Amino acid sequence: MKSSRRPYRMVCRVAALAGLPALIFGGAACFFWYAARPVSQQPDAPVSSVRSDLVLPVVAERSTMALLQDEAITVAEQLLAAYPDAHEALHVMAMLHVGLRQRSEAERLWRRCIELAPNEAMYYINAAGAALDQGHGEAAVETLQQALEAGCEPAGVYHQLAAVLNQLGRLEEAVEALEQVLERYPDSAEDWFFLGQTQSKLNQFAEAEASLKKAIALAPAPPNVFHVLANVCAAQGKHDEAAKYRQQHRGVAPHEPSERPETPATAQRVKSYLGESLRIALLTLDEAATVYTRQGDPDTAEMLRLRSLALDPTNTGILRELGALYLDQQRWADAQVVVQRLIQLEPDNVTEHLNLGQLALASGDDPTAEAAFQRVIDLRPDAAIAHFGLAQLYLQRQRLREARLAAEEANRWQATTDSLELLAEICQRMGDLPAAHAARERARRLRAAEPSPNAVLPEQPDLP
Repeated sequence: MKSSRRPYRMVCRVAALAGLPALIFGGAACFFWYAARPVSQQPDAPVSSVRSDLVLPVVAERSTMALLQDEAITVAEQLLAAYPDAHEALHVMAMLHVGLRQRSEAERLWRRCIELAPNEAMYYINAAGAALDQGHGEAAVETLQQALEAGCEPAGVYHQLAAVLNQLGRLEEAVEALEQVLERYPDSAEDWFFLGQTQSKLNQFAEAEASLKKAIALAPAPPNVFHVLANVCAAQGKHDEAAKYRQQHRGVAPHEPSERPETPATAQRVKSYLGESLRIALLTLDEAATVYTRQGDPDTAEMLRLRSLALDPTNTGILRELGALYLDQQRWADAQVVVQRLIQLEPDNVTEHLNLGQLALASGDDPTAEAAFQRVIDLRPDAAIAHFGLAQLYLQRQRLREARLAAEEANRWQATTDSLELLAEICQRMGDLPAAHAARERARRLRAAEPSPNAVLPEQPDLP
């Protein structure tokens, strides 16, 4: 079983204009937003004028499978020596043992994690997976049932329980477990597909057909869903429908490569093993860095992040983690270097250009900030948050006419109390008191319409 990981952490600090979900897309998440408040409330000087001497690696360091494995083991051992009673450190070592195919030791470590953090579902799920990989199916079931008794978040536990029960041939119980998941998460296409597969094994073809169609309706459905649905329809004598779904399956099924790689088989295996060793090393470095950060040791975390980049310089996930680390330490200039590298790798990523603009604004690099905001607007003219950033920048530099135009654009695309207050301040400095009053009045009405933090929101209708 592949070990469960925490979701990728990306800090998003958005003080205003946060209602722009379209700005976070393409796998990139905003991790910075400079304090979006009227300039009169900000310091006159930039937050920082320090320039970074950070140099990020460009070419990957060559290594071997043995060196990568030894490095991963050393990092995990040092982490565990530093925090011997931290369940997160034990978890890192357990994942490494899974990567090294040492399932028994991994299971032992995860059971120790359960003792230290009995409400953490991930440890039960991973321990059960390690037990199942060793052929101990009933022990896996017992572990997952213990997780439910301990009050762990049940959806993931029930999903894993269904997988174990399926493998043990206890299909009726697997269906019951999946129904528990779907009761909590009825929009999970993956679990509807899993339920349909299981019902099909029980010859419950009508029920399986209904489940699989729900999976398709909740796109993205698993690619194999049309193949299973075709078989289910054929079993019911619905041959025309079966043919239709087989055709759809052929349209979404991954194509086999037309040519075999010319690399000799032995060299190809070595390359594959080296890639797996690199993956394990990077995972260990990443998780260890996260633990050091949580334990209040950002220096060691930074060292591990930079070491990861030395092994894989174009890994955007590592870069974003490093940027978040610098952001947590208010090292704006270093974070700016990281974002500039991300932009080199993803030149049309709107979010990273926005991040660059805010970081440059924070570090006093006005030309870079202005160019970055303009690039966001080139890519997304409706990006109100970029117009807002320009308005802030222009107001700080007393470019009032340009500041007003930018603030008006921000409010044209999405008016917020902050953007209206900023417009009011600009108009007041320009001597246009009626316009300043009108903007403040709009901000007041908008603020009054905002729900109280303690208010109970009405139930929202389902979107089409």
